Amino acid sequence: MAITSRTALTSAIPMDQLRRTALLAGALYLITFIELVSRPGSPSKEQKARLLQRARNSPDFRFLSGTG
Repeated sequence: MAITSRTALTSAIPMDQLRRTALLAGALYLITFIELVSRPGSPSKEQKARLLQRARNSPDFRFLSGTG
């Protein structure tokens, strides 16, 4: 059975202050992340790998929050 009729779009959820704040925080987080990863002075792949290896070999390193 195929649906032949379309329903009207419902109105959008209004943007209250909390939603606006969350949207702004998310946008700033993405901008910061992209800027830090792509800037010219960022560490090379080898430096990142060495840093990760040191962290993984550390006895204090935790993979998940709340473990141990």
